Amino acid sequence: MIKFFFVLIIFSFFSCNSSHDSLISRNKNFKVLDSTKKVTINLQEQNVTFIGTGHTPVNWNLQMSFDDTVRFEAEENNIKIAFNRFEKNKVENNILYTCKNFNIEILISEKKCALSNEKNKVSTTVKFKNIFYEGCGFFLQDTKLEEKWILDMIGSEKVIISEYKKVPFIEISLTNKKVVGYNGCANFIANIQVEGKRIHFDAVTSNSKKCKSKSIESIVKNLISNHFVDYYFKESKLYLYLEDDSILIFKKDS
Repeated sequence: MIKFFFVLIIFSFFSCNSSHDSLISRNKNFKVLDSTKKVTINLQEQNVTFIGTGHTPVNWNLQMSFDDTVRFEAEENNIKIAFNRFEKNKVENNILYTCKNFNIEILISEKKCALSNEKNKVSTTVKFKNIFYEGCGFFLQDTKLEEKWILDMIGSEKVIISEYKKVPFIEISLTNKKVVGYNGCANFIANIQVEGKRIHFDAVTSNSKKCKSKSIESIVKNLISNHFVDYYFKESKLYLYLEDDSILIFKKDS
């Protein structure tokens, strides 16, 4: 039987750049992660952004968190490893996470997982000590995002609709992983990936026009395009918390 070495973290996690030796322990309480709505909401509240599970070659679980902490465990051989500060790269539109210190790679595909009938699940592979663990995974998402949202406030300033030819808005599609909207000057579109309580916006493209009011256009260009944006809901409104600590507040389209 192959002997595995792994990290058991109680109060802190080893970095992929850490020089610490791995520690041996036992994972006697292994349970396959439940992907029911109640469980995933609870995990999302704990800042978990991605869940992966599989049965090949043994039952295994994967959790990735907002703070870039990764937890991987497998039933056989008592594998349990936790680490952070990994390398993240795009490989042919797939996401590859690497931690060379522990000889582990995680590949999250954009392709639908053939092992599941659920549309939101994608193929997920964990390579650890040259063994491939294959299964399905999905990013946790709040379905309340899937609406047309009207821009209501920029920080503490109320948006005056009469100043624009049409009301600035965003419309999010979790199914298509896209956002469309109007930035006060032109329509725009971007691919998105919702990861727990944050949204990654790919490059925003628009049918650019001369813009008298560049405030919203500038925010979209400099703080949303190719950025992660935190989001939360309060009193039925959507709050986008931007990189410079500013906030956009949206209300539902009536």
